[in-house]
Amino acid sequence: MIIERTFSLEVIDHVLKHPKIKECIGDDFSGDVEYPIMDNIYYLAVYGQELAGMFVVFPLNAVTYDAHSAILPEYYGDKAKEAGRLAIDWVFDNTDCLKINGSTPVYNRLAVKYSEEIGFIREGINSKSIMKNGKLYDQIYFGLEREEWELKQQ
Repeated sequence: MIIERTFSLEVIDHVLKHPKIKECIGDDFSGDVEYPIMDNIYYLAVYGQELAGMFVVFPLNAVTYDAHSAILPEYYGDKAKEAGRLAIDWVFDNTDCLKINGSTPVYNRLAVKYSEEIGFIREGINSKSIMKNGKLYDQIYFGLEREEWELKQQ
């Protein structure tokens, strides 16, 4: 698998507007989102034999970046884990990022498990912070420090 930064709205929309992805990343207020192309937003396309998904990464400040994964269903499992680890490497190798953050709604158990399997650590809870199907849910905050990541890779 390879990770490649893309500025193609066609590629971005293919992944982020896929019905299974949109269902997971959207809340009750999402509607039809248009994804902006900006220098400080990293749309990282994942390719196996074909487009397998995407990671969206953007700086929160000079050293902390926020990341979100969107792997197409046919690539769930070991290929998704490989893609996640490659995306983490890409972010740490190609930006000034010292820490990657993310949040996952508690109802998305697959994404919670995935975050932990690729190396993220649970750091906290944002209580009743996302509404899905008329119900408020907590979100789990995850984090991964560059130094920790590099130690685990040795």
